[in-house]
Parts: sequence; structure tokens; C-alpha cells
Amino acid sequence: MAKPNNNPFPILYSDRLILRKMELFDEPELYAMLADADNRKYIDQPSFENINDIIEYINVRNEFVEKNDCVYWAITLKEERKMIGTICLWDFSDDYKKAEVGYELNANYQGKGIMDEALQSVINYAFNILKINQLEAFTQSGNVGSIKLLEKNNFQKQRAFKAKYNSKKGYYEMVVFCLNKID
Repeated sequence: MAKPNNNPFPILYSDRLILRKMELFDEPELYAMLADADNRKYIDQPSFENINDIIEYINVRNEFVEKNDCVYWAITLKEERKMIGTICLWDFSDDYKKAEVGYELNANYQGKGIMDEALQSVINYAFNILKINQLEAFTQSGNVGSIKLLEKNNFQKQRAFKAKYNSKKGYYEMVVFCLNKID
């Protein structure tokens, strides 16, 4: 179990994708993705008012990457190279045996197996390079696409709990899924 070492940043390749470090030049695609109400349906954070909010979003995440506190990838198609989503490993346990995986994908690219391919690359990196023993994923109970993705990749439902919205009024049900490394 090792703390991530993001120097150099771990670029991951799959059949159709390149997972690379998110950069400031990604701000138009990230803004379009995160400003879209459909994309934000299951994300509990305030909406982005302008490009400056997106630049800060990128800078904050890259500060965490520089400190090796997370690995935050921009998902790009090999033939286009523009960012279409993100996927990350973060919230590592103190002994680095467990981490959380999180992801988001532009609505125009959903339902095409892209996130499945990205998630498989990150699972492989987490288990075989970082030697993590368990991955967790949190998703809202109504996010059927995310639940199907996790189940397809052998994540098991562990528990559900009520969470209070930070950016909206009310509560929602959050579901926790886990994937354990099998030796």
C-alpha cells in the first residue's frame, strides 16, 4: 500500500481512452459538463457561475494532486484529445489500503461504455500499482447508470444512508459500494 506518487503524473491508456492530468486548457469542456443541469443531477455541489469558478476548480484539484492526496484524471478520447469527463482516486485511508473512486462524464458520451473503460483502468492502477486492497464508491440511489456501472465492475452494495444536500434543500439516499482486491 503506497501513497500515490504523482511525479510524474500517471497517464493511463486503454483501447479508446487516455486518462491524463486535468489542465487549465480543459476549462471550456469542464465548464460545459458541470454547468449542464442533467450532468449535475446527482452531484451535490453548487453550480458554477462562470469560467473563473472552473479555473479555481481545476487549480484546487491540481493542488491535491501535487500533494499526492489524490489522483485526478481528465478522461479523453484518443482521437479527440479533449476532456469528456473525470475520474479520481481520493480519500485514502491512513494506511493507504482503501480509497474512494469518483467520476463524472459529459452527458453526450454516456451510455457508450466510456466510463466502464476508464473505471477498469483506474481499478487496475489502484490494485496493481498502488496496491490498494479496497475501493469505495458513493452514489445516489436514483443514479441507476452509476449503480449499473459499479455492479458491472463487481462492486458490492455495502450500505445506504440519508445525506443532507449541501447545495439544495432536503435529503437524498446515498449508497456505498465496495470492491475488494482478490489475490
